Amino acid sequence: MASWRPLPTAIAGKRCSSLLLPSIHPPRPNPWVSSRTGRVPTPRQCRFLSEEAVSDRHNSVQVYVSRTTNPYMNLAIENFLLESSFTTSFILFLYTNRPCVVIGRNQNPWAEVDFSVMRDPNALADARRACGADADSDMTPGDEEETHIHGSGTDILLVRRRSGGGTVFHDLGNVNYSVICPTTGFNRNTHAAMVVHALRHGLGISARVNERHDIVVDDVIPPGPGDSDGSPKTETFKVSGSAFKIIKNRALHHGTCLLRSPHLPLLGRLLRSPAAPYIWGNGVSSVPSPVRNLFPGLERTLPNGVDIYTAFEQAVIAQFTALYGQPNIHEVIGDGGTEEKKTPISSLIREIDDIRVNYALLKSSAWIFENTPFFAFKSYRVQESPKNSNDVDMHGALSQGPPSDLRASITLRQGRILSAVFSVWGKPINSQQVRHLIRNGLFRIEDWRHVVGDDAAGEWLNRRLVTGSFTDSRVTRSSNRPGKRVVKYIKEGGGKRTGKTGKKRDRIERGRA
Repeated sequence: MASWRPLPTAIAGKRCSSLLLPSIHPPRPNPWVSSRTGRVPTPRQCRFLSEEAVSDRHNSVQVYVSRTTNPYMNLAIENFLLESSFTTSFILFLYTNRPCVVIGRNQNPWAEVDFSVMRDPNALADARRACGADADSDMTPGDEEETHIHGSGTDILLVRRRSGGGTVFHDLGNVNYSVICPTTGFNRNTHAAMVVHALRHGLGISARVNERHDIVVDDVIPPGPGDSDGSPKTETFKVSGSAFKIIKNRALHHGTCLLRSPHLPLLGRLLRSPAAPYIWGNGVSSVPSPVRNLFPGLERTLPNGVDIYTAFEQAVIAQFTALYGQPNIHEVIGDGGTEEKKTPISSLIREIDDIRVNYALLKSSAWIFENTPFFAFKSYRVQESPKNSNDVDMHGALSQGPPSDLRASITLRQGRILSAVFSVWGKPINSQQVRHLIRNGLFRIEDWRHVVGDDAAGEWLNRRLVTGSFTDSRVTRSSNRPGKRVVKYIKEGGGKRTGKTGKKRDRIERGRA
């Protein structure tokens, strides 16, 4: 990072507007000029969300609120804040995503998600009707930035985040919080407790942090006519999950908060993979928990008329401020806010290289699928778990399992097929289609009937392994800035990889990912 020195006020006043860097640095009323380039920042460059502002040690407390619902963009911004911020700063980032399934860094999407539900264009509307909400309610995204991602407002996106943990579902009724802080003194419960205090003081809701660092609420169920002891029972529901990532000197804690999601009836099918009972692998499995909304009635405002989302954001910011002090930067990203405090998404993509590159990476099939740990899929059950103890089709009915004449064994590493053995009616299949499977990405196979040559066996495999179409898998990273390595990952052409060190390496598994 370049060092900076103040310019005289007379010079600064001619080149930069008064609302810019002086408002970020109250003790330093003058804009700064780069000692490396000698250029005075133009008004377009003097933004609050910039590499210079985020990494400045004087901006010790920063608050950002994103108004885009693009999950890939929000995670790209989050990673930029984590990697570019000064080592002793404290950052709060609040955002809401359009409907999407977010898997952990080391998870297997085929073992976590029912892709047939994700592809169903009516799944979201049916879930809203099931919980009594309007099928055409305000839970459909409409950002101008949504044109940058595949699919329409009725689609459920698949996202792989950079942190660990289990699979979660995001929608417009769920608000996400991220806290970035120094690793010194970092505690996994500190910021979950911060949200608990925000719920209590801002929304009047009593909650607590459990042993898994999740936020839960306890509901007291009055005794029913069939209860012999006549005493009330307590049921615990999860309303917020957490995940963590720690790099050198920096720690990230991000979590969800279910305010008023109308899609909870969908989760039982969406996050219950029909392929999971047939998968053996090294991936991290999710731990299912009963969940509920903090506002089960899906009301939009509190009794005092305050918007629920606004009240939650203000309460979390107030608790964050109580912990770390008044923010040097408080900015709205995307739509909303005043001109002085708004950063357009288009300018982030155009001007900040790290955000642009990570945005393209996060929405690529190469990142989503080829980070999958080693696993094997077999046509007989290799695991039993409470989450996937039955083979369930998309309508909730028990299916008959694999056709009795099908025997399949597939091993994969990083989403690519290493070996595939099939037999139907005891006869091995060694067709050209099977031979072409080797080294191919599992997510690229659209119809298994052409591979095995049998309709019944192919349909059974399609139900469990076909993911549907996703974005382009080619990822290219480059930079002409001094000290930044040039890395390119080319999926086709034999998986050629080049880097500054000259060694072969996988851009997705290593490097800055």
